Amino acid sequence: MAFRLHERTLEDSVLFLGKRLFQQCVVDMYSMIESQRLSWVRQNQAKIRSGSLLGLEEVVNRGDSDASFIGSRVGFPA
Repeated sequence: MAFRLHERTLEDSVLFLGKRLFQQCVVDMYSMIESQRLSWVRQNQAKIRSGSLLGLEEVVNRGDSDASFIGSRVGFPA
């Protein structure tokens, strides 16, 4: 996370008075951000280098693993 939330003793903050409601809002916002990041990764697979998946394909092609347990291929950026 790029920012950390903390309460300052010399300043009154209305947000922190919300207690659990504020915490739930922060968690919801963070999950929406992560969802957008994963969506970008899913939609931009052509831009992401997928050379690391070649090893996985080799293992499946040799028959060392059961391919029924493998879902769709998604490569994640470093």
